[in-house]
Amino acid sequence: TEQDYLKAKVDSGADFIVTQLFYDLDIFYAWEKQCREMGIKVPILPGIMPFFKPGSFGRMTGFCKTVVPDDIQKAVVKYKDDEKGFQAWGVEHISKICRNLLTSGVVPSIHL
Repeated sequence: TEQDYLKAKVDSGADFIVTQLFYDLDIFYAWEKQCREMGIKVPILPGIMPFFKPGSFGRMTGFCKTVVPDDIQKAVVKYKDDEKGFQAWGVEHISKICRNLLTSGVVPSIHL
């Protein structure tokens, strides 16, 4: 599995892990728990990509096969012709995600 490959990298000397971009915290926390249960002890830095343009957001998350929660999908539709509105909404939303992660006690930092 991908996690077995990740464990092999850590066992070979990786000092930390940086995740691919994600926006679904439940999926991240479940994945992080699985990593810890496998014996992966190095710090895990969550990869969070801020929102810039509705169209490019859709392309990037599609390319990366990122699970996009409903609230974000609705915002992409709502702001499809309002780049500045999407960015303003995104700053608030990403700030909430980052606060959640940083106060969880699970991650030491975030990769933006």
